[in-house]
Amino acid sequence: MQILLLTDIPPCTNYTAGLVQKQLCEFLFEEGHDVGCVSIVDPSLKPDIPNSIKQRLSVFISYNKPSEGYGRKKFGAINSFIFNGYNRNITLPYLSSSISNELNKSKIKFDLIWSVIQGQTMICLVPNVARNLGLDYVAEVWDPPEWWLDENRFDSYSYRKVMEAFRRLLKNAKCCLAASHNMAKEYKEKYSAVCIPVIPSLEANSPSIKKSNNNEFHIGYSGQIYSKKEFSSFIDALDSIGWNYNGKRIILNVFTDYIDPDILKQHPNIKSSGWIPQEELLNRLSCMDLCYCPYRFDKYFEVIARLSFPSKLTSYLKSGVPVLVHAPEYSSISSFIQDGVTGYVCNSTNVDTMVEKLKIIISDSDRERIGMMGYQLFLKFLTNETMKKSFYKSLGMCDTNYENYTDK
Repeated sequence: MQILLLTDIPPCTNYTAGLVQKQLCEFLFEEGHDVGCVSIVDPSLKPDIPNSIKQRLSVFISYNKPSEGYGRKKFGAINSFIFNGYNRNITLPYLSSSISNELNKSKIKFDLIWSVIQGQTMICLVPNVARNLGLDYVAEVWDPPEWWLDENRFDSYSYRKVMEAFRRLLKNAKCCLAASHNMAKEYKEKYSAVCIPVIPSLEANSPSIKKSNNNEFHIGYSGQIYSKKEFSSFIDALDSIGWNYNGKRIILNVFTDYIDPDILKQHPNIKSSGWIPQEELLNRLSCMDLCYCPYRFDKYFEVIARLSFPSKLTSYLKSGVPVLVHAPEYSSISSFIQDGVTGYVCNSTNVDTMVEKLKIIISDSDRERIGMMGYQLFLKFLTNETMKKSFYKSLGMCDTNYENYTDK
């Protein structure tokens, strides 16, 4: 099968979304399929595409992505209305024609478009290219477009036009590759879309758990700190008990480049290792007593908390270490983790409530078993094999039982 990947982030090694695309491309190569890539990338991004991928692509074409952040400038609503409207009506139809012409020149006969959807550019571009080439398309959605439009402060008219286009895109897509089970169910109900959850995954090798010092309780956190308020309230909870409970000194190990140095100065029990490669991260996480996974409680971010799925949770569950999900009750991860069974869940930012939850976790004699139950959850839903089957099904390549990938 000859598949065209139309995306605003190509398969690469230096962005989370790019790593996922790289893995999915490798799945296709393993089975002898051909992949071409048209990448429409923000000029500020510098994706590192490995030669092992680039050399195997049947075609690779790159374009600069038109800006979508006009609403962030002075007179934002006016700027957004004028320039996002111009892009939607002039720039993107022209770009779709250019892409189609270039692909026709390549003489490659594609069978299907695999599209990555994020924001106005891809929502408007994909149906046009598909129509020009006479191809069906599948739509891969990692984050709901409402979040992207809010972040870029689209004016109300442009916002409405993009969401109307998104509705049409999903309705006409052969399949929607959804970021979570929640997204698959909601988009099926809301847009009458055919949806299959395709969630970031890892190899299914056994965890190698290493005990930390019995006098210390180590908590691990990896990735960018998007949920800043929740992370701060978690630190406040630890401050309130003096970073010590039940005779154990509590250490928060942060594996990220994105933490305020002032926080580290003020809290000596927070240890930062910076960004580390995936394999090393998994080894370090296996030394923890608990992994911490926050999601934003702010109603402004409700849609992304409800429908998206953080890739860090996959790493946490694979480590075999119990995870604490700190997220609103309606979030995708609160419904994915069963409190006290496959992990721990705290649906509050109240410091006293968080302290009580931490005390329960630190004192829990069943904590190691709960960590292993979380690992079983990983084996069921988040391995490469599971992701591959879901991905192939979304492309119409196999007849995997959909229910196996939607219910816990």
